[in-house]
Amino acid sequence: MTESTTPLSGVDLARVALHNAREAAKQQGATCPRRRHTARRTGSREPIIFGEAIQQFIADRAWTAPVAAGGVLGRWSHIADDLAGRVTAVKYDADTATLTLQPDSSAAATAVRHRQHALLDRIAEETGGRETVRRLEILGPGRRKAA
Repeated sequence: MTESTTPLSGVDLARVALHNAREAAKQQGATCPRRRHTARRTGSREPIIFGEAIQQFIADRAWTAPVAAGGVLGRWSHIADDLAGRVTAVKYDADTATLTLQPDSSAAATAVRHRQHALLDRIAEETGGRETVRRLEILGPGRRKAA
C-alpha cells in the first residue's frame, strides 16, 4: 500500500483512529467485550431502540466508565423510575465510581437508602457492569454538595 499525501478526514480519519486504539489495547493485553447480540444486521435499515444502539456503540468502541456514567446522569429518570421526580442525580466521580444523589425530602432520602442496592443493580444493568458506579452518596434533603 502506498502512502497518500492527502490528509485524512471524516470517516477515514475515524477508521484510522479506531484501528490505532484497538492495536494499542491489544498491546496492553486488553480484550474486546463480548457482544450481547449474536445476530448482526447486514445492511438492513431496520430501526432499533435508541438505548440499544448507544450501548452497542459504546461496546463496539470499548469505551469505559466516563461515557457510561454520562448515560447514567442523562437517563436517571429511566433508571430511577418512581424516585426520579423526588431524587436528582447531581454528580458522578469517576475516580471513586460514586454517583451523588440529592433527594428533595426526608421520605425520598429514606426510600433511596432502602433501595440503594436495587438502584446499583439497575445501574449495572444499564451500563453493562458494576465498575461504572460502585457507590451511591445520598445527600440530606436540601443540602447541596460543592462540585
